[in-house]
Amino acid sequence: LDGCDLWFDHHDSNVRDQPFAGRHERAPSAARVIYNHYAAAGRAAAFDRHEELLMETDKVERAGINRDDILNPEHYVLISHLISSQPVLDNTVDDNLLLIRLLQEGPAEHALGHPTFARRAGAFLENLESSKSAISGRMKQDANVLIMDQRALDERERDLCNNKFLPYVLFQGADVLIRIKPLDPTRTILTVGFNIFSPDGRLRTHIGKFLKNFGGGGHPKAGGCSLAPERVDDAVQKIV
Repeated sequence: LDGCDLWFDHHDSNVRDQPFAGRHERAPSAARVIYNHYAAAGRAAAFDRHEELLMETDKVERAGINRDDILNPEHYVLISHLISSQPVLDNTVDDNLLLIRLLQEGPAEHALGHPTFARRAGAFLENLESSKSAISGRMKQDANVLIMDQRALDERERDLCNNKFLPYVLFQGADVLIRIKPLDPTRTILTVGFNIFSPDGRLRTHIGKFLKNFGGGGHPKAGGCSLAPERVDDAVQKIV
């Protein structure tokens, strides 16, 4: 936390034992943690105009969506598919900053009406059927664990296979999805997610805390870690 003025986090695995300025708590989203921080200081009214955005962020972040949201995404759920989690690597920093400004100005429809996001949303929806085929063809299954290995995919195939929740609709009965995604020659990302449609009783470990064994972290039902490429296959076997 050196050099950090305010720190907000909702990952269970990131509990700090030293004092810090900001807030850490279990919450549906980091946005909700920030809201709670300022609400506790009597400044909740400052967020009134963003109430819908805050609720929708909670919904997407906690995976509180249904099958129709996955197969026919609209509004904020659709926007969530258009945001890169690695904007520097994907060269979408300016797009993310533009989206922030658009959401400050109006609701989801305002952002989706902008040419940049209208184009990207249209491409995403047009490619949804191709994504189904790509995911079905590239997915491997080990008992109740799905493994999406993106290391050998070209950029287009990787984009088609990136849909976060579509595998849970296509492979019913699987409980866990491991995604292997190379970022650069020295770093590969592993993400592990619990099927949002599986009964909670089938989850027998806290995924975020479990992934601390691999230098990562996360939530009870989802997490990730970053590994050197030569460690990936062994790590996947241990996770399975």
